[in-house]
Amino acid sequence: AHTANKVCGVLAGSLGATLLKHFSGKPSALTWFGRLRRWLRHLRGSTAASANHEPIAGKREDVALQAAEATDGSVSTLAANSLPAVGIKRTTNGGKSTLSKSLHLQIPNSCLIAQDSYFKEECVVPVDSNGFKQYDKLDALHMDAMMDEVNSWRRDPEACLRRRGLNPAHATPSADEAVHVLIVEGFLIFNHRPLNEIFCKRYFMEIPYDVCKRRRSSRVYTPPDPPGYFDGHVWPMYLKNRQEMESMESDILFLDGLKPKEELLAHVYRDVCQEIERLREKH
Repeated sequence: AHTANKVCGVLAGSLGATLLKHFSGKPSALTWFGRLRRWLRHLRGSTAASANHEPIAGKREDVALQAAEATDGSVSTLAANSLPAVGIKRTTNGGKSTLSKSLHLQIPNSCLIAQDSYFKEECVVPVDSNGFKQYDKLDALHMDAMMDEVNSWRRDPEACLRRRGLNPAHATPSADEAVHVLIVEGFLIFNHRPLNEIFCKRYFMEIPYDVCKRRRSSRVYTPPDPPGYFDGHVWPMYLKNRQEMESMESDILFLDGLKPKEELLAHVYRDVCQEIERLREKH
């Protein structure tokens, strides 16, 4: 335990920082380095009591190392009720689809479910007193079908990947060495309580009114937006749904949707990888 403590201290110090910098462009080396540190932490923890040594306090995890460890196939599968699910919500035209798709491409064994895929047929979407279709309500969505897909993933994530034509990516032949991540994106995902309860990470992409209106007007919708639809329905419903969301859930990370998409992706990717590592160590 004494030797493990000393080695861990060295790897967490200047030598560790030097090695991380040297390995930054070499994922396999980062993974090896991460495994070495995890093994030393395990050795230190398992023998500290018998040797009457306390584990070193203030352990520091490096972001680059966490990202490499979390996306490598060596990470253990989490219990079914602890599979990491990430929710990405946005202001309309806030850029959440770009972020969620990019995140999906970055994280092996991830599954992406988009709430926009579950809209009901136009003929059954209710109309308000102004004649506007009420697309910004949960009633306009097949939420039961969406939850069926989410729960199907929670029961068997690999089967869910195969149904979508994706092959689970394992770095080794052992099927129980993969981490599966569910990414859910949509505009009302935190307003539907059964769905909101599964998320371990929640992100809200927000943009100001003028930018949102400009982006909305530049896109072509089927059916097209009628005159006055944004100010008469879209924006008021966004404010209403946001107020409802904030009354239900406080653990949300708000993101500035005007920042470069690469910066937003790096931030969320790093955060998700840290959560994967935290859950992996817990189990």
